[in-house]
Amino acid sequence: PPQSMACWEADRHVLCKEWSEAESAYQRVLVDIPTCLPALLGLEYVLQWRGSRHGLAEDLAERAREAPMDARHEAEQYFSDRPDDVQRVFLHGRMVDEVCRDFSTAIDLYRRAAERGHVGGQYWVGYCFRNGRGVRRDRHEAFTWVARAAEQGFPLAICDLGHCYWYHGWGAEQDRAYAVHDSVDQGGGEGLLLRPTRTGESLPEWDGSRTRCGTRGHVACTCRATICN
Repeated sequence: PPQSMACWEADRHVLCKEWSEAESAYQRVLVDIPTCLPALLGLEYVLQWRGSRHGLAEDLAERAREAPMDARHEAEQYFSDRPDDVQRVFLHGRMVDEVCRDFSTAIDLYRRAAERGHVGGQYWVGYCFRNGRGVRRDRHEAFTWVARAAEQGFPLAICDLGHCYWYHGWGAEQDRAYAVHDSVDQGGGEGLLLRPTRTGESLPEWDGSRTRCGTRGHVACTCRATICN
């Protein structure tokens, strides 16, 4: 496909966590090919990592869902060209999830990426288990995968992990007493993003206040990113 080389360049930047370079590379592809699915979904992932412009990320997913059939065929060719490429495996999962609505295939692809350490794959495996999307709902399994992504700093996972502890029954015991306010820089994100702290750290008592999460625009809390057995 004509977008292959440009998308390959952007994918390499993603794997190196060079978010500005990746965003620019995906944007260049979309200037020439507005319906390029690997670029639309790749840029969505980059914006989620940067922790800002969540509305734009959602718009990209919507554009992907509206892409014509030939764009899907070209994307399938791009993904199948390098089936061992972890970023392509993940983006393939995003496409069959968001565009094709084939949830069982999507979680298989997410899991393949997640087991190789891809943060987006880890988060979306957790999301699928949490919501019963293509798999039987299992909130403890969901918590495990979301915590792995949060440990690596993925803003959506951090926000969701806070909810694991904030609301009883979401794969972890409710633990508001360990909520701490920790503003972190997530690559230029707007507003406060929240980072889990590691077990064993001295944490202040929760003071009853809440902090708005810049990623999703709603209330969240921070917490310890530990796996609940």
